[in-house]
Amino acid sequence: MFFNVHLVHYIHYLLQNMISEKEKDQIFKEMVFEKGLFYFSDTNKNRIKQAYQKLENDFENKEDFIRAVNSLLHANGLHFYSKLRTLTNQSEFIGYIQNQYNLYNEYTPNNSFNWLNFTKKAIMYGFGILSIENESLKASFMNWYTQTIKSITPEKPKLMESNIFDKIVKELDLIKDVFYSQIENRNDNWNQKDEGRYCNYLYINSNENLFEISKYKNYYTNRIDKSNSALLKNELEEIYKKAFMLYEYFVKELKDHKDKREVFIGNDGVSQIIESTALFIVRETRINTVFYNCDANDSLFKTFTKDGNTKQCKNETLVNFCVQLLQFIDLTGVLEKVQIDNNKQNPPQQTENSKPDGVLLTNENIDIFKDDFSFTLFTKMYELYKDEKTRLANFSFLFFAMEEEFLVCNQVTFVKFLENEKYNISIEKIDNRQLTWKTSKKVKLYNSIKESLQKRHEKSTN
Repeated sequence: MFFNVHLVHYIHYLLQNMISEKEKDQIFKEMVFEKGLFYFSDTNKNRIKQAYQKLENDFENKEDFIRAVNSLLHANGLHFYSKLRTLTNQSEFIGYIQNQYNLYNEYTPNNSFNWLNFTKKAIMYGFGILSIENESLKASFMNWYTQTIKSITPEKPKLMESNIFDKIVKELDLIKDVFYSQIENRNDNWNQKDEGRYCNYLYINSNENLFEISKYKNYYTNRIDKSNSALLKNELEEIYKKAFMLYEYFVKELKDHKDKREVFIGNDGVSQIIESTALFIVRETRINTVFYNCDANDSLFKTFTKDGNTKQCKNETLVNFCVQLLQFIDLTGVLEKVQIDNNKQNPPQQTENSKPDGVLLTNENIDIFKDDFSFTLFTKMYELYKDEKTRLANFSFLFFAMEEEFLVCNQVTFVKFLENEKYNISIEKIDNRQLTWKTSKKVKLYNSIKESLQKRHEKSTN
């Protein structure tokens, strides 16, 4: 009787702890139906049949059932690869893989990448002790794999020309909102409770890349090379006006703000920094929310910034973006003076190489350039080319374009000149493919800048 009582208790314990059919279904759904059986093998095969049959058994816990499901998946995979290794004909080999892929997609259509990448690793590097030795079959698989990936990967839409312009305008509007938020309450646009708080440190968390100045310069340089259209001029003029207004606002309201600090000192220096910090959550180039008193090491900060990329900057960083746009547009020579409020028209010049209008730079390299005009022309072209990746082509073109009229040096001397600390351009040699510079796409921009500089210089000397 004593034995029977304990047996009853033990059976009761098993029944209570044993995994239910409902739990089985849920696990099978998560492991197989949602992720999909990687390979659909013939269930009449003994190993596969046995694996399925085991799932009908009772299991004391979830872990045992999960191991049984994994055994089924593994058995299916082994059967698939065992069959695949017997195929030596390329069409049969790819046909068998294609059939498996079609079956998988029929039941699990949203997980194709997972299947393709797992199969790729297995075929190229082996599945357990199994591996494909035939390199020709591997190559044919990779061709099939590449084409299949392309068929399910939507092509990124090519950036329409107007999109770059729109993006720059939106980013300038974003800078405007960041600047204004530090002077006045902008609660109409986002959740700002403060009346306006100057921030020494800014964090901008965005779901897209911002302020890609080199990309924008390259885009408009190519536009100038192809066409000097009215649309191009209108776009550059609008960008110019917005950037200049922001520059003026910075100078007037933020540059010498009473709360601006270069260094925080004292026992509460860290807390002062935190109090002077703002986090801007930006989505689609618009501010959603502003958080003040932000500590980058705090868990809440990390929670707020887990999505998107976070850029740490200052107000000076943002105004520098505006200044670079202004300087670039000025260098292109596409625009004459742009009329801005109250006839203000000169862009800010913040580099030692920049001077307004027709004032020429002093030529300190008499062994390289013929005169001040030559050096000034080089400097303006350098400002355009220095951040581009195609330095060899650009500066080789510039050498040949300037050689006859403006240079007094040979190729070797010019290359060494570019390498000095001031310019830091390393191209090893002049590329002779640029000898045909007169037919290059770059010549239109070069001539535009040269002619614009000539006109301004003539005006300044009259």
